Amino acid sequence: MINPLVSIIIPTYNRPTYLQRAIGSTLNQTYKNLEIIIIDDFSTQDISAVVNEFQDNRIKYFKNSTNRGSVFSRNRGLSICSGDYVNFLDDDDEILPQKVEFQLAKFKVSNVENLGVVSCDMEYRRKDINMLKKNHLKGNIYKKLLRQYCIYGIHSMLIKKEFTPKFDINLKSSQEYDLSIRLARRCNFDYVPKRLAITHTSENQISFNYKKKIHGTKYLFKKYRSEFLRFGAKFYVYNWFRFRYLLLRYFVLLKLSVRHVNELIYTIHNKLVKNL
Repeated sequence: MINPLVSIIIPTYNRPTYLQRAIGSTLNQTYKNLEIIIIDDFSTQDISAVVNEFQDNRIKYFKNSTNRGSVFSRNRGLSICSGDYVNFLDDDDEILPQKVEFQLAKFKVSNVENLGVVSCDMEYRRKDINMLKKNHLKGNIYKKLLRQYCIYGIHSMLIKKEFTPKFDINLKSSQEYDLSIRLARRCNFDYVPKRLAITHTSENQISFNYKKKIHGTKYLFKKYRSEFLRFGAKFYVYNWFRFRYLLLRYFVLLKLSVRHVNELIYTIHNKLVKNL
């Protein structure tokens, strides 16, 4: 296939400004045979108006009948799309212009058998942090992924649709990690050693929702417990301690965040009382 169709799936909810940036980054791709699937998760803001501003027939807009969450929206986009390759993109992130072109080229020249995923380097941006995450993993990385989270950014991956499973609707967080593990069970990976994706942190992200992180961590350990055991007692014990460490970390961060909120409320209350 000379020019395969690439589907870029963008779930969105009440973030029109961010969505504009995300859509713009897809339309700026040097590779043009794309379809951009926008799944509006029953936003209260007028997302369709933002989409219509672009006036590009490659954009397809769908709105959920109720608010179902990002996992449902991604799965819906996957069911709707027609591409031979899939690129998931959150509405607050972006991809750089040559991403799809370079990754498709890698699919053509790679010597990796059963290749299903090509990743790239990703820039992580936050108000106080700006760093480069390198996704330089090749071949069968299933065991490595079971041992640690080592593919950063779901939008860093270009995936053959034939290998792409639906997201686990029971998982409250770490859906990207779970998807990477399940992909690695089905196919092999390669990479383009270039910065081709950007992650922006924003308000209300799951990565800062520690209750969901705690639930997701417990769920993942239970889900992959038999796989940890399959690689031996040492591998299982390592992961047992790894997941317990993560749970302790998220629990402490949750308590600190609650304490911070309570202190803020207390400070505001005292100021209001003084001004009465």
